[in-house]
Amino acid sequence: MSAVKIIEDDSLRVTPSGFEIKVRYRWYRTLPLSCMEYLELAVDGEPVDRECIRFAINGKSYELHEMADLVEEYWFILDAATLQVELPGRIRPGQPHRLDLSLGMRAPYIRTGPGRFLTIINRYSTTQVAA
Repeated sequence: MSAVKIIEDDSLRVTPSGFEIKVRYRWYRTLPLSCMEYLELAVDGEPVDRECIRFAINGKSYELHEMADLVEEYWFILDAATLQVELPGRIRPGQPHRLDLSLGMRAPYIRTGPGRFLTIINRYSTTQVAA
């Protein structure tokens, strides 16, 4: 059995405002978007500013700072989300780029201490040619 990749193969796409990639999280259970503890993306070794990233799922798009309030919006385990990154010209079609993603999701039903809960940490690196 192969491991689930948190960045889908061949998902790097150039857009008019920058680029996008398809992402997933590895866990056995659907979680609300409010459970996202952190998301860090680097391209070719350069960290991407969180202010440049939007998280799109279920036909909607959110800024990362909005995620904490999304208690009724769910990320279903079979669905890919799209990271929309506003950095025009950063990614060029036909060129390979290294993508490094760290994603932390809180499991609100697994307590690890007073007011603390398990955070599922997913990390993945890949090199993709931009379409």
